Amino acid sequence: MKRFSLSIIILATSLLAAFAQDASVLYFAKHNPVRHNLNPAFMPEGYKVYVGVPGLSNIDVNVGNNSYVLSDFCKIKNGDIYSVFDNDPIIGINSVLSEARNTVKANASTSLNILNFGFTIKDIHFINFGVSLKTDISASVPSPWIKYMFDTEDLTKLSGSFDLSRTTTDVNLYSEFALGFADKLDERLTVGAKFKYLMGHVSAHMDLSNLKVQMDYNEWILKGRGDMYVSWPVLKIENMDNGQLYFDITQKEIKNEKGEVVDYEYDIDPKDFFKPQGHGFAVDLGATYKLFDNRLTLSASLLDWGFINWSKSAQRIVLDADAGFKFEAANMQEDDDPIDMINLLLDEFNRVEFNKFYYADTSDKITYSTNLTKKLFIGGEYSFLDDKISVGLLSKLYMGRYRTREELSLYGNFRPHRFVDLSIGYDFVTGAAHNIAIGANFNLGPVNLFVAADQVPLKWKGGLPVHTMGTHVSTGMNLLFGWTKGKQQQQEERNDEEW
Repeated sequence: MKRFSLSIIILATSLLAAFAQDASVLYFAKHNPVRHNLNPAFMPEGYKVYVGVPGLSNIDVNVGNNSYVLSDFCKIKNGDIYSVFDNDPIIGINSVLSEARNTVKANASTSLNILNFGFTIKDIHFINFGVSLKTDISASVPSPWIKYMFDTEDLTKLSGSFDLSRTTTDVNLYSEFALGFADKLDERLTVGAKFKYLMGHVSAHMDLSNLKVQMDYNEWILKGRGDMYVSWPVLKIENMDNGQLYFDITQKEIKNEKGEVVDYEYDIDPKDFFKPQGHGFAVDLGATYKLFDNRLTLSASLLDWGFINWSKSAQRIVLDADAGFKFEAANMQEDDDPIDMINLLLDEFNRVEFNKFYYADTSDKITYSTNLTKKLFIGGEYSFLDDKISVGLLSKLYMGRYRTREELSLYGNFRPHRFVDLSIGYDFVTGAAHNIAIGANFNLGPVNLFVAADQVPLKWKGGLPVHTMGTHVSTGMNLLFGWTKGKQQQQEERNDEEW
């Protein structure tokens, strides 16, 4: 069997993202007003007050994964798009299998600043406040499971034992209310902190850490225990008398002209996605230290060290398995139509009495917690030509619940005038010699505009990027006030006074 319905899930998760924060190429953009999101010790340089344009101050989208590029799944030929799921694909499924790492992991994150402003006091204190709406989605699948499902000619070869502990899914939608402070303790040392209140809106969490499956061509045996949690006010999960689970989503009646109920439709208000379902806290910490007449700046920051506790409308499905079931789809062959194969598999899954090993927890008080993806940034920047040109090195460590990732990036930064910041960078881990980072920050009078992207693909083949597992884009618009005089202008004025 060359194709399996699970492949759809793998494709979807493989196009999801890495860990989101603002694009890291902004780290050394000194005149960018929102770079304190990367280090709370960063203070405004050249201006005193910034006010974010509501909804446009900072928009951040991050997409990627740890195994695949788009060309692993599809090709463009003669203007037509071919995918690995076609009946006669021009891509072999082996190309997908060979690229899978031990565990295929993917994350998707977005951030939208709704309210954002900051101001300095006596040029040594900086206070900022922001309200953001954020999403964080992650998934992981063990690659042996993927290879097993894809690389089978027919179901008579289905056999093996698989550990599902690395099969995970997390979905979180929440609002962040952040209050930040930075203080310049002396000419060299600046410290900063940001305190965040987190209001959770929607959450789904799956933990199969103790679940295994033993499979052969006609019987699957599940053993162990797992948990699935969800927190969403319009969804209610109940145990039915026949042992099945009932997922009840709020519905409303549809009546005819006589007032008779003729049908039902889902009654989901967009506001249902933003009601508070959980609460949490997080903190950012940062520091900078200058050396060699301020030419060398060392910096470090800890970001998003916190959690959300979900309690309101939280529900739990328990998987308590020590059972097997017959799998009667063993007559599927390689040459079968993939749609027919998927339908046959779905029919089999619908027939199986899965209620033998799962049930809804009907306890009154169900709570669970989800952690944010923690980040550790350590940077060094050396400046030339009165800080108009600099070279920066940035180490980045991302710590998720199921995935830790390290990056090391080198950046060249150009600041010919305070109205322009340009940065270009390369990451030694994810760059693969075919990706760069680009950032541009423009201060046009009181209007600040910026756009930045990590992992911009340089190599394309057949209309698709090669060696690029994702990208990260940040853009925004802010208003800057209280511009101070630059060093050169101050020196010219002193010279005029002396003359």
